[in-house]
Amino acid sequence: MKAGTAQRITLNVFSSLVMILLGRVYDGLMVDLQAVSQKLVRRSEGILTRLTGSSGEQAREALYRANGNVKLAVLLLHGCDVKQATDVLHRAGGQLRAALADIGKPGPEPDDLNDLPTS
Repeated sequence: MKAGTAQRITLNVFSSLVMILLGRVYDGLMVDLQAVSQKLVRRSEGILTRLTGSSGEQAREALYRANGNVKLAVLLLHGCDVKQATDVLHRAGGQLRAALADIGKPGPEPDDLNDLPTS
């Protein structure tokens, strides 16, 4: 592996870890995005259907009510109104996992590490 490739991989891993620690990634998906273009709207709808099990139409409506904010839309699809979802997200410091726990909707469990092969 050449130095440039190693450096790029290192920076990619570092930036991914920073995004996770900042709460911008949830269940492997970038949830801290604003759906301001058609491409991002479609991506946001896919994220919402995957995280909440909602239909595409429900995801579109929640995104509209949340002004394109995916984290807010997730909370709306879990039964919050806009004001309550905004307050919960603010109390959670913008962290979706903490906001969901606050409303009694625990996030996905990590995969069982015992199932991983050893050597």
